[in-house]
Amino acid sequence: MIHYDSSGGHNGSISLNSSTDNFELTGLMEENTYTISIFASSVDLPSTTIELQVRLIPAPGLVSVSVSSIAATSISLSWSVSSGMVASWEVVWRPTDRGTESTSGLLSDTTYTILQLDPSTIYTLTITATNVAGTNTSLPIIVSTVPTVEEILKRENIDATCSETHKYLVITGGLAGGVLFIVTTASIIAVVFVLKCCRARSLAPKTSNTGFPDSTDVILER
Repeated sequence: MIHYDSSGGHNGSISLNSSTDNFELTGLMEENTYTISIFASSVDLPSTTIELQVRLIPAPGLVSVSVSSIAATSISLSWSVSSGMVASWEVVWRPTDRGTESTSGLLSDTTYTILQLDPSTIYTLTITATNVAGTNTSLPIIVSTVPTVEEILKRENIDATCSETHKYLVITGGLAGGVLFIVTTASIIAVVFVLKCCRARSLAPKTSNTGFPDSTDVILER
């Protein structure tokens, strides 16, 4: 006979025949400690009892992953769980269409920044939570790094013969102020760049054939 009691008040008994040497208990409650007693009796021998305690630990439940920042060569992540006792975390990443996996190793924190990535590349990231019993849960996401400013300036709609200021005005649709808005090629995340060069102001600008002020009419204030 097998008898079990839990810290949550869940108990029961199961009778087994003499030839049974293993049995699977089902319908138990997670996050409970069970005391399991196995009784063996015979008409010829005294009763023998074996007792053990087992704690049921649920698999971690990953519920959300947040991308806090994206740059050309780095991605910063944070995440949370809904349930379960997590012993460690791991972040694994690789380019979606090629390459081998890289890993963060085992982590104790719920934030991580991946470095040395390739610009303008779509990555598959997998966050894995593992509990003290070795059970794990994984959640994959897809994120794209953004192009570098140099890459954007090389695109066909940018006139390479113009000054740096004119390139900036063309990219931002003529908006001055030092902020460059970029949307990744995978249309996943909009990212804001702040140009380090300067702040721009226009002095009675003349309009060029591109529809933007000529670069000669723009003064750069460092």
